[in-house]
Formats: sequence, structure tokens, C-alpha cells
Amino acid sequence: MPLDRSSAFLPVLAGCILALGLTMTGCATASNATSKLPFHVAIVPPVAIADTAALPQEDGNETEVAFAVDSNQLLQQMEQALGQAFCKVSRLTAPADADPDAASVALLAQAKQQGADLILRTTLSYDPKIRTALNDRFWLNLPLFALGGPFGWFVADRSYFCNCRLEGQLFDVSVALASPGKSLETTARVLRVERETKEASLNFLDRASGVGPYLLSFICPAGLIGRESDAVPAELDTAVVNQLCQAMAKALQDRATEVVESDLVAFHPRAVRVEREGGKRYLVGEMVLGLSQANELATPRSRVGTGGFVDASWDKTTVVASAGTDKGRRVYPFKIPIADSATGTMQVEIEQADRFATKRTFTFPVEEGAGR
Repeated sequence: MPLDRSSAFLPVLAGCILALGLTMTGCATASNATSKLPFHVAIVPPVAIADTAALPQEDGNETEVAFAVDSNQLLQQMEQALGQAFCKVSRLTAPADADPDAASVALLAQAKQQGADLILRTTLSYDPKIRTALNDRFWLNLPLFALGGPFGWFVADRSYFCNCRLEGQLFDVSVALASPGKSLETTARVLRVERETKEASLNFLDRASGVGPYLLSFICPAGLIGRESDAVPAELDTAVVNQLCQAMAKALQDRATEVVESDLVAFHPRAVRVEREGGKRYLVGEMVLGLSQANELATPRSRVGTGGFVDASWDKTTVVASAGTDKGRRVYPFKIPIADSATGTMQVEIEQADRFATKRTFTFPVEEGAGR
């Protein structure tokens, strides 16, 4: 009789989860909430390249498992990871034209239509060759195996060693639109991030394929079973891609200052939040302009969704002198009304008064309590 992992073993799996959960009660750590970056980022479908020229792994033993990346899964997991880092995330369609300038024009047209502030383009390079070995968690598996085979199914006791590198490039849409016909790299790159992973660990449930391994796990430690089963490639793909996408999102958050205070313009937002006054909502904050690069900011404009921009206004500005050699900063307070029916996000467009009339847009949530 075939084994149904989703029904026949559900009571056993639930018991195992409970048993392991009780042993790990004191291991949880609290994480500090991090404000999302004030942008709507549009993702170009990632490119996955199998690089057989990559240096071979020296760790572990040779295996017949071949690593291959599902580009659709990569896009989906990238979208989910970035959703934790940015106020809004959307997808773009990969341009058909291979010419960099023509591709940039096509991407910018899509991003503008979606109301995106930034474009993220990523490339994943990986070596299909995989090596494997038991890791230190295998020894945790042994006492659990003594209690009963299924207790070790959840232990990630086998490691798979790989060479994978994810490169991400972030571009500013408004800055790029000011230089029509040119590639994104030459006009509007905010930053470049690269992250690597060398190892992913799988548990028995990840590796097992068919009835045989489950029956065998009652008389043999799970870490020794299923190392090259049919289930491994897909599970390994999921684990590695998830590691890289989470690492990319974290890297962008860790470099938030570079993203928000980009060198492409002379201004950046500060202390932006949603407040309620007299029963009405407002987006409140400041724009800070470096006077060494520009003299003035034009009237701010805002919109909810992808409708037309409407003029807002600045409150009384102040100049903050600098102790260094630059000309100091001018602070522009703003208080933009938010319609009662508005939900989701508000996009704010700022233009600095220099000879290039450089613009940049920012996207902020309109819910009370959100902000940066």
C-alpha cells in the first residue's frame, strides 16, 4: 500500500513536531522589527546560469545529484523575500531585446506604468556539481533514532555543498527616465550587491522518496538514507534559492542608507510617518537637501496608486549649517493629506532645482503606525 505522507503519517509527524518543539522552547530569540525601505521595487525576472567552469567543491563526497535552478521559483521566492524589505514589490516582464539600451527602455516603460521607484535585476550563477556529507546534527539524530525512527525525520543531518552566487543591481526609475535611450548601468545604478552560498542542509523528509526509505528509517538512522533520492534536487533548489533570496533582501536592508540617501540625488527623506489630526490622516516627515549639490527643491507631488500626481506643499524650511567644508543642509518639512478611502501606499515625487532637474520618487505606506 503506497505511503500517503499527507494523511497516514500526519499523527506521527505532529507528534514529532511537538516533541522537537518542547526541546527547543528556550532556543528562540527575539528579533527587532526593521522599517521597510520607502520604495516600490519592480523585479526583472532573474536569470539563472549553470556555470560548469566554477571551482569544484572540496567538502563532502561525490554524488549523482545534479543541481538545477527553477527560474520561476527563484522569481517567486525573490518577490516574497523583498516583500519583507520594501513597501511594495511588483514584477516586470523580461525584455525580448538583447541590446542593453533597448532593454532598458522596455523595462523603464513597464516600471513607469506600474508606478515603481526602483528596478532590481538579478543573476544567479551556480555549479551543477554537488557534493554531500553528514553534518554535526547527525549525532543529534542518533538518540532520536533510539527513541524511534520518525523522531529523526526532522533533523537536517545531511549537508549538500554547492557553489552559488546571486548578483543584484538596483536602479532608480526616475533618474533613468531623465536620460532616455541610455542603459540603466550608465545612468541610474543605485548599488550592486552580491551574495553566495556554499551549503544547504536537508532533513529526511526533504530527501526521502517512496515507501522504502520510510520503512528503512525504523532500522537505520535517517541521516544515512536518501542522500541521492529523486526528491533531493527539488528540495535542494528550494533551500538554496531561499537562502540566497533572504540574503539579498537582508543585504539591501543592511545598506538602507545607501539606497535611501543615494548619491544620484542631493536629497533624502527623514522621519516619515502617518499621523492623524482632527480625524484626518497625513503623511508627515522631512526632506533633507544637501546645499553643496543643489539650491532648492521644487514643490512636492504625491499620488495614491498609479493615478495622476497632485501638488503638495512644504512647511517652513530651515537651514542647518555644517561644521565641515560643505554648505550645510536645508530641511523641508511636509504634511500631505491622505484621503479617507486611500489604502496601500502613497508615492511622493521630489525634484531638485539644479541644471539637470533631477527627480526621485519614494513610496510610503498610508496605514497609521507605519513609517521610517
